[in-house]
Amino acid sequence: MGKTQQTFAVEVLKTAIGTVARYETSDPPRGDVLLRLSDIARKNGFHELSSEFELLYLDGVQKKLGSRLIVIPPTESEPARGYLNVALSGIVAITSARAFLGLLDQCDHPNEEFRRMAASALSTLRAAWEKHSDPEFRDLHDRLRVWLTPVPRTARRSSDPGKKDKQSS
Repeated sequence: MGKTQQTFAVEVLKTAIGTVARYETSDPPRGDVLLRLSDIARKNGFHELSSEFELLYLDGVQKKLGSRLIVIPPTESEPARGYLNVALSGIVAITSARAFLGLLDQCDHPNEEFRRMAASALSTLRAAWEKHSDPEFRDLHDRLRVWLTPVPRTARRSSDPGKKDKQSS
């Protein structure tokens, strides 16, 4: 970027030069500052470095949360929701995760055939998982079975607050 450490610290990162000096020597950046560094790197054409900062940030989140599925039960106005946090290693895990996320996206596709194919693939995957899964995960699945039951499309609320609920149309 052609900036001195002092200029970079004060003008770009908006922090003290001592902080940047510690980042380089004894106390590497953590948390949200990694996202700021990623953004700065990306804006200046350093895409690989930007990705490295993002991965360091996500590694920190992963260490704090661990791998887990967090499920929020449904309410009268909202369907069940969930968040998945999983660290992936290796091309098979990464490509499989991309395929799985693609199937999840297809569950809400406007084309009925895409939705049906995604549901079928996910059903097959779920059956294989249930057959071989860890008892702790099977217990979680059993407790959440009601929450995980698909809500008919006409009963789902729009995630866009500006749109009217399909039931109230």
